[in-house]
Amino acid sequence: MKDIKRFILPLLFAILGIYFGFQFIRETATLVTTQFPVYNMIPLLQGPTSYDATVIAGIIIPIAIVLYLVVTIPLSAVYILGNRIAKATAYDMNIMSIGNEFGGVRMIRRAFVPALFCITSTQIVLGLLPDFVFQEPDPLIVQTLGPAFRALLSVSSSLLAMPIILAIFTPTWLLNDSGIVYHLTKDELKHRRCPDTMGVGRYFSNYFGGFSLLAFPLTMAANYFYRPFIVDGLPFTFGNIFQAFYWTIGLPVILMAFIIPIILVNEFLLGRFSKPIQNIARKFGAKDIRLEKTKVA
Repeated sequence: MKDIKRFILPLLFAILGIYFGFQFIRETATLVTTQFPVYNMIPLLQGPTSYDATVIAGIIIPIAIVLYLVVTIPLSAVYILGNRIAKATAYDMNIMSIGNEFGGVRMIRRAFVPALFCITSTQIVLGLLPDFVFQEPDPLIVQTLGPAFRALLSVSSSLLAMPIILAIFTPTWLLNDSGIVYHLTKDELKHRRCPDTMGVGRYFSNYFGGFSLLAFPLTMAANYFYRPFIVDGLPFTFGNIFQAFYWTIGLPVILMAFIIPIILVNEFLLGRFSKPIQNIARKFGAKDIRLEKTKVA
């Protein structure tokens, strides 16, 4: 019963966030289709903007789950190999016996960095390749709908990229949850070096997280303030500025809600997936270790 309770909070977060996201996507996309029927957000789908946006939101979670099932273990093995190549001369790999507790708040927090990474990476791609997948809007659309249109474009593009982005992150979850770590060898500890122990998954996720936390405010400033107000000529009204701040904060929350179902799948399948990846780690030389219990006087 206790194990089931930990899923309640993330499940409620996901349901409310996905519901709000669908409502926003449907209403804003319908408004675009009604007022600007010529504009087609994704030309490849051959449909109005309302169709493009709702289709993406409706199919992306099943696609992400299928991709998780297919690529997580193989990519985890690639991460182990990459870590061994990078750290082979000074580090050993071990499999630590770790606890099983992972509460609902931790599940929600786990979705934060992938959400930022989705938004940031897609905004960079849209900036460099404006008509690659998503059609660049006429300034009149932005002036009429305000920051809500940019938010629609951001949500749709981020959701479209979400399965690929999660394929990068889910191996780090599995590696961390399986207790696979690297640490300095005994010979290296003879030198004046600080003992260094880190999870193999954390080794890679730190790079992704650092990029996301650094690039997110820059891309949001460019996408919701510079482009609409300076480039597209959106008036500097209180309502428009409030919307820009609102969506800067709200977009990660929506993306987190769509990511949480994949995190829940990871929790349900962890017992089946951790053993194969631990066996792969052993083939790369990892040894099993257990933490000693110490009594505090």
